[in-house]
Amino acid sequence: MTGPHHPLASGLQRAAQLISQGELSTAIRELDALSRTFGQHPDILQIRGVALRRMGRLPEAIDQFRQSLALNPRQPHVHNNLGGALASAGVTSDAEAHYRQALALKPDYAEARYNLALLLLEATPDVARDMLKTVTTQTPAFGPAWEALSLALGKLDDKAGAMAAARQAVTLSPRSHTAHHNLGQAAIDLRDYSGAEAAYRQSVTLQPRSDAGWVGLGNTLRAQERNEEAINALEKAVAANPSNIDAHRTLNELLWQTGRNERYLHSFAQALSAAPRDTAIRTAFAHEMLRVLKAEEALRVLEPVGGDDHYAAQADDIRARAHRILSNLPVALEHHALAVKRAPGDMLIARNHVETLLKAGQHDAALHACETSLAQAPLDQGMLAMFTTALRLTGDPREASLADFQSIARVYAIDPPSGFSSMEAFNEALAVELRRLHTTRFHPTDQTLRGGTQTFGALFDREERLIRALREQLEKAIADYITRMPEDAHHPLFARRSRDFGFSGSWSVRLHGGGFHTNHFHPMGWISSAYYVKVPDEASDEEAKPGWFKLGETNLQLGARERVQRHVQPRPGHLVLFPSYFWHGTIPFNTSDERISVAFDVIPRG
Repeated sequence: MTGPHHPLASGLQRAAQLISQGELSTAIRELDALSRTFGQHPDILQIRGVALRRMGRLPEAIDQFRQSLALNPRQPHVHNNLGGALASAGVTSDAEAHYRQALALKPDYAEARYNLALLLLEATPDVARDMLKTVTTQTPAFGPAWEALSLALGKLDDKAGAMAAARQAVTLSPRSHTAHHNLGQAAIDLRDYSGAEAAYRQSVTLQPRSDAGWVGLGNTLRAQERNEEAINALEKAVAANPSNIDAHRTLNELLWQTGRNERYLHSFAQALSAAPRDTAIRTAFAHEMLRVLKAEEALRVLEPVGGDDHYAAQADDIRARAHRILSNLPVALEHHALAVKRAPGDMLIARNHVETLLKAGQHDAALHACETSLAQAPLDQGMLAMFTTALRLTGDPREASLADFQSIARVYAIDPPSGFSSMEAFNEALAVELRRLHTTRFHPTDQTLRGGTQTFGALFDREERLIRALREQLEKAIADYITRMPEDAHHPLFARRSRDFGFSGSWSVRLHGGGFHTNHFHPMGWISSAYYVKVPDEASDEEAKPGWFKLGETNLQLGARERVQRHVQPRPGHLVLFPSYFWHGTIPFNTSDERISVAFDVIPRG
């Protein structure tokens, strides 16, 4: 080309204008005509690649970009475009290589650096943060870079920095619904729920079809104990995107806990009716049915899912658990075998398989399956729970050190916080505060309590004075518990010993008459707990032990093979600490009194 009026240059300009106007097919025809006249030219190829990518024809777009680079490899913008197309196709390693090549050719290429940072955001947020800081320094008016920087800082727990970046993004791009969405997320992380609500409302005003925006708003309203408004927002999320499984799950969980049982799981049924071939919705729907023990209904929903489907492993796992509920253990084991074969690295599927092996009395096979899985994930708390059970049932002496329920679990009497003369006075005030947070009517479907309610969100992230005071007192006991651990590099609890610790979850449970916890373990913890705020008077009965805490008994209904290893009487002001892989539960109590407790999971840092 010799100038802008050269036929090739003017033809390329015309094609680019057509692409910007959305006339993609016309642009392709123009480019084909140019190819017939001027042959394979790198600019023709790369602009055709842009048009094809916008048409969703990724393989063809990638091919055009590669051909363009084969003719002229020193095109940073084509490397950037190819990187974007490869990223959309899921070929992330090649995408990263081309973004880096674009930057090697043009070190100040802000768009390529931004795209590379987005690609690295999940795996290496610290690297993405540094790149995005460079972009925002080079091009401070580039709003999307500030949005991405907010996300990176949030992942790195720099809450103040994330908020500052999110505010700058909104200032630069006030009409961007994603900028307002990210501002809402930053506000939630700072527990500024009114600010988060305002940001999410602006986001969905700008883009009413944003399911992510409606989910964010729903979660914000839920955090403010405004359950009916939260349900309305989540219903709009599902309406905006019926394929959003997380929105379905969040909506239906809130419907269940607030007693709207007549609407429970209806959103899944409606979505599946509109898209019967959506196997993601189908498997998620069946999984949710199992939460409330609708095994036969789950099996019917899964009937169309075949072995060549992307969700075949999950479907077989659900089928196996459904047949286990129905006591069809041989059939359950057949489906487990298929699920494990299709997803050999999935620890949850492997654990479900072990559960059924134990129920079926195949103890040696269960032990072998545990050992195989723990070789891959030695700290998986759920598999450790199954492992200790298999060790006991096979008479393996290793159980003694891993599951010493008498000495490893400890009970602490907590001292009253400053300003309180006794734990009795503190707990009385704390109970009033906690009751205010119990706004639902029924237990969560994915938790172990029955006949009670559980608070929403991370309890220890709240700013209420009494909750902060409780956390400070509990942390002293946790520190003592860790200090008392022996040095043992081979023990799944002791090997993780660390003075620096945090909380992976914290919540309050309020049980009423007949309430209890089914036997369970905590898959996301290291050290787990039970702190008693209020207990029924009948818990003083040392013979029947109503409301008492128990250790060692599984939820596998092993009959004569079950064994409670230890009972702990719940006393207000007392804390029980134990490994997260220990089986534990409670004995039901019968009076109309209440039982209020606080629980949390501790994880080591560093």
